[in-house]
Amino acid sequence: MAMKDPDIVDGGANEYLIRRHLLTIVVSFLLVLTLNLAAYLSIVGMHKGYGSIRNAADGLSSKMINANLLFREIRADASGKDLNAVWEVFDSARRDLDTVSNFDPSSQIIPRVEAYKTAILEIVSSANNPVVDKEKLETAYEARYSELSDSVKQLSASAEAYAEKYVRGSRIAFILLMVLIAASFLSIFLMSRNFIRRMSFSNCLLEDELDRSRTLVNSVDKALVCVDSSLAVSRCNRFAEKLLLFELGSILGKNFIEISPSFKRLSLDFIKVVQLRKELIIEKEKINLGGVERTINIKLLPLEKTSEILVMIDDVTGSEFMVDEAMHEEKISSFKTLIRGLVKNFSGILSELIDAINIMELTEKSGKHGDGTLRHNIRLVEQLTEKAYSTIQRLNEFSLDRTCRLHPVDLRELLVKLLERCNNIFDDDVELSVSLPESPIFISADKDLLELAIYKICENAAHATTVMRQPNEKWGGMIELGMDKIFTDRNYRQIHPLAVESSYWILSISDNGVGMDLPVLRKIFDPFFTTEKNAAGIGLSIAFEIIRSHRGFIETYSQKGQGSRFLIFLPDSI
Repeated sequence: MAMKDPDIVDGGANEYLIRRHLLTIVVSFLLVLTLNLAAYLSIVGMHKGYGSIRNAADGLSSKMINANLLFREIRADASGKDLNAVWEVFDSARRDLDTVSNFDPSSQIIPRVEAYKTAILEIVSSANNPVVDKEKLETAYEARYSELSDSVKQLSASAEAYAEKYVRGSRIAFILLMVLIAASFLSIFLMSRNFIRRMSFSNCLLEDELDRSRTLVNSVDKALVCVDSSLAVSRCNRFAEKLLLFELGSILGKNFIEISPSFKRLSLDFIKVVQLRKELIIEKEKINLGGVERTINIKLLPLEKTSEILVMIDDVTGSEFMVDEAMHEEKISSFKTLIRGLVKNFSGILSELIDAINIMELTEKSGKHGDGTLRHNIRLVEQLTEKAYSTIQRLNEFSLDRTCRLHPVDLRELLVKLLERCNNIFDDDVELSVSLPESPIFISADKDLLELAIYKICENAAHATTVMRQPNEKWGGMIELGMDKIFTDRNYRQIHPLAVESSYWILSISDNGVGMDLPVLRKIFDPFFTTEKNAAGIGLSIAFEIIRSHRGFIETYSQKGQGSRFLIFLPDSI
């Protein structure tokens, strides 16, 4: 906003006005100072007494709150301290109690402090006594603490009454002061008018600055939420609405820890910050938002000159995911090196074994062993050799880093043919349900490799509904396949770190099989990891590598005993 200061026109005139206004202010100040000196003698005595008793009241209030919190933490085993720490708090309040006693000998605060200490001792001494009515002791404890708090408040009220007594004597002086101010008002008015004009100009600049500040706060990739002393939400930035999946209007005035069940376990941390007014940082906290597990860092910052707390939430799921991805890459690379060595050694052994079998077969045909036993053994060895060779070929495919030969592929047609193959291979008790668009879906892909990857995931789903079930569970289940298309905007990419700014086709493969818990779910793409008997544990690893070579990625969701869902993201580009 381009604006011109209305008073910056004539430098000389402005200087004269400033001097005149300054002279008026100086004269008024001297008169006010003289009158204030007259009132000082009557006020200084009040301040001395009022200040000491007010400080004592504030000190007692703080120390009693501290003693109450410390005792509760000791009882909840949330602190490494013992009851001596509580007595130390009471001892530190002795000076304040003496001040109160000198100010008001009839005050009930000292007896109520002793009653509160007695209530603490009764609770501690009855901890292992089953006969004592603990609920009654708890009620008595709360009553003593409430009475003590009321006494502290009454003490503050007494201090106010003490101050009021002295204020009455100085009211005449202040009335004269108001008369003096009224007399000088006309002279100050002209300066005030100029000041108001300048302030109007400054306010315009301030509004611009506030707009820029709001824009800056809303552009920060951190959730910022302000809560009051009762943890009710007062305001937040836009990123908080997107990360925590709510709109400000829907949770304004509601308790922050009730936004998500994951926040409820942090309630004690919030209460500590509210009462102690000390900054607290909570790192790598796992929370569930919209069914997705997120890793966040939380900073609770008490705001100055207000009772509000600023909750700063930094979503670090992406950075943690990248670390896990790098570790997975390292594992894959190491396993591929190992597999190459195994393939080389086993291939040589199998070649020699096949040559030996051929010689044995020629010997059998020559008629030297006519009983057929040798031929039977040869066939058995051949079958086992072919099975071993097939396994080696699968390992070899995984280790050779085969480059994808990308061509336009109709994903819909590929899925239709693959489902026909699955229907012929899978158990009859496995039901396949498919929901595909009517029109073709063209993407850039290596048709054979992509078909292999999708088949491995479908095969895993089929096994989860059959061979992986317990003997007492119902055999078979449902596998559902569906397609959807999305565009990954900035907010979506923050929740899905592997996504880039692009359109994706999402192939969803869901089953109602045995499901997986979180520790298993985190390892399913590691080579040779399997929970299935007589399985190599490389099928999902191969699928993961193939999808990644297509510039896509896989996300998994599962719950033990409920089933699993695999989402395959493939870029929509040719």
